[in-house]
Amino acid sequence: MEDVVRKRVNRMNRVYKKLRDVENRAMTTGSRDYLHGLIEIRELQMIMSNPLLKYFFTSFVSRSNQLFHDFQLASVAMLEQTATPDDPTILQLTGVQTLLQILERNKRTINLENDIEEVMKFVESMPDREIVIMQVARHLALAAPYKHVITGKQRPQNTASFAENDSRDPNNPYVIIDCLVSKLLEEWVGSICNVFGKSAMTSVRAALDDDVLAQVRPSNAAQLIVSCVWGLDASF
Repeated sequence: MEDVVRKRVNRMNRVYKKLRDVENRAMTTGSRDYLHGLIEIRELQMIMSNPLLKYFFTSFVSRSNQLFHDFQLASVAMLEQTATPDDPTILQLTGVQTLLQILERNKRTINLENDIEEVMKFVESMPDREIVIMQVARHLALAAPYKHVITGKQRPQNTASFAENDSRDPNNPYVIIDCLVSKLLEEWVGSICNVFGKSAMTSVRAALDDDVLAQVRPSNAAQLIVSCVWGLDASF
């Protein structure tokens, strides 16, 4: 367990280090890539200069990485037969608990081993998971419907559902952001597991399988994800 915790800490330290990779991508020979890099840097500066946007960004990035890392741990454990799908060690992982909640809420038949494998196929298809996650977080933080909720300019449409089973103050902006991140991650995982359908319009895994460019370029992968999962146009 200590080894797992240490790996998670090391992984999150690398996440923030990879922010500098965005600047490196601006130093390209192509004018289009150079412009994209400058826009990314400017948008990240906007996010980091606002405490609420920054909290959303860092929370989404850290929790996304934890979620997918949990699936990876579960997948390896089952592959190496050191744990079974009903093993408490597997069921206590945050990512697995999130997956089970999504499947139960949508009345999906649960085959945990297969469902985790579906998620891992998607994770392995992403060109650079940590960069893709940060790109997705950047798009979401600045997208009108979410930015207004994050910054407090707009109340969530259903405040009650945000505070469900949560003893914290539902009017606290950071609580609202935490709940928003949970909702977004559930929608992402649900789309990966074909909860909303198996077409490229509703299944982000199917969409990624059909897009060769998104499988090799993090920026394209992030645009595809926010478009398929949340219906956002993230193209420049």
